[in-house]
Amino acid sequence: METIATIILGSLATFRLTLLINEEEGPFYLFVHLREWSAKRTFTGALISCFWCLSVWMAAPVALILSWGFHLPWWMALLIWLASSAGAIMTKVFLDAAVILDDYLAALMGRTEE
Repeated sequence: METIATIILGSLATFRLTLLINEEEGPFYLFVHLREWSAKRTFTGALISCFWCLSVWMAAPVALILSWGFHLPWWMALLIWLASSAGAIMTKVFLDAAVILDDYLAALMGRTEE
């Protein structure tokens, strides 16, 4: 049960970090400036603009911190790394689908955005 809780915690932390860097402005527009800077570079621009790609790299430190904190073996850290990235991606896809469904139902019922 501890492993499942660790993976859920890792997934949520990875989702939050990835969303913060990929989509949000941040304090003093820090992440906007980071995205503008990285857009000029091929590798980092592609990495930061792709939620799925970025989640793999954001999950790595999360997995290390969780595995050290819970005294897990190295192979468990690898599993947490991949599972956290996958969980972050699934969360993003689920939330995006919920927004699309809400917009569709609102249009179907004639409700408009205020």
